[in-house]
Amino acid sequence: MKSNIIHLIGMLVFYVAGYFLFKSALGYITPGVVLTAPWAVVGLMQLPLSYCIQAIFKANEANDHSSLTPSEVRRLVPIVKSKRLKLVLLLAFYVFSTLFVILGLIASTNDQALLFRVLKISGGLLFISLYTSVFVHKIMVELQEFKALLNRRESEKKERESLLDRLK
Repeated sequence: MKSNIIHLIGMLVFYVAGYFLFKSALGYITPGVVLTAPWAVVGLMQLPLSYCIQAIFKANEANDHSSLTPSEVRRLVPIVKSKRLKLVLLLAFYVFSTLFVILGLIASTNDQALLFRVLKISGGLLFISLYTSVFVHKIMVELQEFKALLNRRESEKKERESLLDRLK
């Protein structure tokens, strides 16, 4: 619970930082200059989205290893479900924030003031996406370490069995 509050505060801090960074960058634009919608922001927002989808697929494979005992699977399933739920929530955030940016850029084609507001909010959402991609990376590392542990355990088991066969 405490870490969730800390993460929410971190997300808020990153949103504010992104918002004001984009606001200050937009302040350097000379008044009267007409901006076109910077669609690169949408591309940047899709990077964590694709990484999150990849992590969801890897999380689905985590408890499908043949060397797991039934008790290990029973203990592993709630952990994997929890991680998968976090990833799905992040994926939903990435999709909705990307859709917001796309719709905002489309709606602001003829309104520079609206475009500036959309870009400021997009900056905040982009910074939140970058912040939360750290969580996705952490889950990916945990999954990779878990698979490596299972592979090591399986190879050690085979080695023990071969040593026992040689002793016979």
